[in-house]
Amino acid sequence: MSTGEELKQQGLQLFREGAYPEAAEIFAKARDAFQEEGDAAMVGEMLNNLGVIYIKQNRHQDALDVLNQARAVFQDQGDHDREMQVVGNMGDLYAALDDIEQAITCYRQAADVWQEMGDKERYGRTLMALGELQFKKGMRTEGLATYQVGLEQISDPTLRQKMILKLRELQARLLGG
Repeated sequence: MSTGEELKQQGLQLFREGAYPEAAEIFAKARDAFQEEGDAAMVGEMLNNLGVIYIKQNRHQDALDVLNQARAVFQDQGDHDREMQVVGNMGDLYAALDDIEQAITCYRQAADVWQEMGDKERYGRTLMALGELQFKKGMRTEGLATYQVGLEQISDPTLRQKMILKLRELQARLLGG
């Protein structure tokens, strides 16, 4: 019989390969194994992983159910870091459901906590997700500004992201801002 950790690693590999149904099955088994092992935090992590997969599969109600369970686990544990990972994933879920107000609320909550915790990387990535959402929903100026603030926080921007930063710097110089 596999341990929760072994199953988790198998699930992560399947997830990276894009084999979402298989990964979900393994994460559910890992959740059960961690439950038997008495590791509540890892049960929460497996629930969160299932939520991410369900979002990708457009199984929105299933995603909401497991993400709410995961959040409750992390709240009980006093694990604000993992709780905010769940809240950020809930932002992704609400964005997929086109519930922009809820998505923005989730992203802002996660970003605020990560900023308080001094986690610049996750603060920045969450602001970037929020900025993209705002931009796509017609809040162009606010979205670009939010995205730029987020982009300035991350340590390893992609080439595309570096180009966006340079263009924003050029824009500021040309417009005197």
